This record gives sequence, C-alpha cells and structure tokens, in this order.
Amino acid sequence: METKQLAIHVEGLNKVYRLYDHNRDRLIDSLGLARKKRYREHFALNNVDLDVYQGECVGIIGTNGSGKSTILKIITGVLNPTSGTVQVNGRISALLELGAGFNYEYNGIQDCRMLSFVPNGGAKSCNFGCLGYGSCVEVCPFDAIHVFNGVAQVDKEACKACGKCISVCPKNLITLIPYSAKYAVACSSGNRGPITMKDCRAGCIGCGICEKNCPAGAVHVENFNATIDQSKCTGCGICAEKCPKKVIVVPEKVSVRAAAAQAAGSR
Repeated sequence: METKQLAIHVEGLNKVYRLYDHNRDRLIDSLGLARKKRYREHFALNNVDLDVYQGECVGIIGTNGSGKSTILKIITGVLNPTSGTVQVNGRISALLELGAGFNYEYNGIQDCRMLSFVPNGGAKSCNFGCLGYGSCVEVCPFDAIHVFNGVAQVDKEACKACGKCISVCPKNLITLIPYSAKYAVACSSGNRGPITMKDCRAGCIGCGICEKNCPAGAVHVENFNATIDQSKCTGCGICAEKCPKKVIVVPEKVSVRAAAAQAAGSR
C-alpha cells in the first residue's frame, strides 16, 4: 500500500493580536514604557492543527473573522505565527483574497437574490453592503422602500412593518426598530475595524466607544458592530456624539446617511 506524503503540517498554531483602545497606548507599549497591560489579546487562531497530504484539495470554510486568511498567510509565509509549528514540504505559492482586486459590472437578472451568488456577493468591496437591485422594493405593498444611490432606504412614515422586505433581503440587512426610536446604527458590517475602514469611510469599526459611554447600558458591540437596545435607550445622544465614524444617527436620517456612506465605501 502506498503511503501518502504530508504536504503541509500545522500543529498547535496560534496567532494573537494586541488590540489597543488608544493609539497612544500602542506607542507607549512599543517604546517599552508601559507599567501595566494596555491592550487586549485577540486570538485569530487558537491551537489549530491541520494536515494536508500530497494530491489533496482542501477548502477552509468559516464566517468572517474566523481565521481563514490568517492561517493561509501563515502557511505561505506572509505572516509569522505567535506560536506553533508549520511545516511545508515542497514549493508553495499564494493567491490570497482574489476578490479584493476585481472590479466588474453585473449584467444578470436584476434581483438581489441572484446577485448574492456572484463572487464577493456583488461588485461592492463590503460584503455587508446593500446590493441595490431592489428586491425589497418589489415586494413592498406600501411603496415605502426605494433604492437611492445603490442602497435601499425606508420611508418611515409609509412603512407598516409588514416584514416582507426583511424576508426577501438575501443579506438580512433590514431590521425593524420602534417608530419612537431616538437613535439607530446605520451600518451592518460584521468585519473587524481595519477591514471595514479599508472598504468604507463611514462604517462601524466595533471600537466600543459608544458602549463605554452609554449611561443607560443600551449600546453593545457584538460581532464588531454596535447595536442599540431600544427598550433601554433614553435618547441622550451620547453614543452618537462619541461615535468616531458617526454611524449612530437619528432614525429619520438612517436610510439617507447609510446610502451616502455605503455608496462612498463601494468600489
């Protein structure tokens, strides 16, 4: 019986990033002047083992931020691991993040549900951005939603909260909030801050400043995106004032601001 030869061997692989709340903390730490720990540790990879044998085709599947690109970059030598072992037998070439360099026009069926199947889910660099082909517009029986500058926006006064636009959106970007809501988050990105800033000039970066400054405990950051508990929100506006990207807005302005911001971030 022929014995398979290992092409790639990964054992106990870890990649840890230091996350700083302020740039000055990063500078102080880099100069060795920190008397206390000024950063949080984020494990992009945590004790990963992987064996790939010669002749095999292997795909790594996971959600955004799960470490897929990180492990590939470490295997190809683009990044250094924090700890662990990586052995490669033979030559290796890297073709990473191909979709990031393509700019194309979609000429298929004008339907978001169809467009969501093309590479990167559309021509926009943000994978959480509105596709802009108006499937939500078609199903709305109250003419309460329209596409402006490539992004859907809802007419608050005409909307009856039937939920049909929510069910048809392939990216689950539309959510219901109370009519009386004082503030809302005009971004759906679930990417880390550096990725969001690369794709969009006005996206939520998950910095947590809004959460730290909310006196009512109504704002929380989950999956690198801020959310507002409307049952706790008092409408004080501190979260909107402190937000460095100004993505927390008054609901009457959510759709227009989101349209302008996401259109500016699309490429």
